[in-house]
Amino acid sequence: MPDGAPGPPTFFGNVVTSNINVDQLIIEIRSVLLPHAQTLKSNTGQQVVDMPAPTPDEIFSSEPIARVVLTFGAARFLRNFLDTAIPKIETSRKGGA
Repeated sequence: MPDGAPGPPTFFGNVVTSNINVDQLIIEIRSVLLPHAQTLKSNTGQQVVDMPAPTPDEIFSSEPIARVVLTFGAARFLRNFLDTAIPKIETSRKGGA
């Protein structure tokens, strides 16, 4: 991208759903979040509570904020990339190098 040109759209989502057919992987990104007030413990207002996973009804009542369609080859590349990247991310999250 040339200097000063806007970058691609960026979306924050915490749920991914998908549809798969013979030639494509369709990934839908959704943002299903608890209201901020519900993420704090009521007795202190400071500590964050464990957030339960959203239910399927909560997930599918939320419209996707983005949809990505990948060809079979691109889906395979994504799988291989994630198979390599996820262990590295997990190590980093645990405080490893």
